[in-house]
Amino acid sequence: MGNWRTLAGTIFACEKTSVTASRGMLVTNHPLASAAGVEMLAMGGNAVDAAIAALFTLNVVEPMMVGLFGGGTALIRLASGQVVVLDALSTAPAAVRTDCYKPVSNTWLRYMDAEGRANDVGASSIAVSGGSDGAKR
Repeated sequence: MGNWRTLAGTIFACEKTSVTASRGMLVTNHPLASAAGVEMLAMGGNAVDAAIAALFTLNVVEPMMVGLFGGGTALIRLASGQVVVLDALSTAPAAVRTDCYKPVSNTWLRYMDAEGRANDVGASSIAVSGGSDGAKR
């Protein structure tokens, strides 16, 4: 097999390398969100401030991917060395029962469908938004 760059007609190298930083680093999937986080650091904010600035920016530039009331987790190591884990994953509503959704089929293509599309449309199709249940150590 030949060189993939030649076959693809490209000259750039698409290889991952290690990244190091001496005073901080902020990475997101959008350059404007990364810039907002870096700006927060430059103004004297800490890593948590920068992460929040980046998240708020992601809500604007990629609202279909990020939401204030969505789910997520965060692992934070404080300057003291203390490690805090925030669990904000969404969950099923308290009233959900195992028989809430009646399956349409047990075979491929429709095995995840429920009668009346109850798991796709309406209030019963939505999980409870994430919210930290307290820091875990």
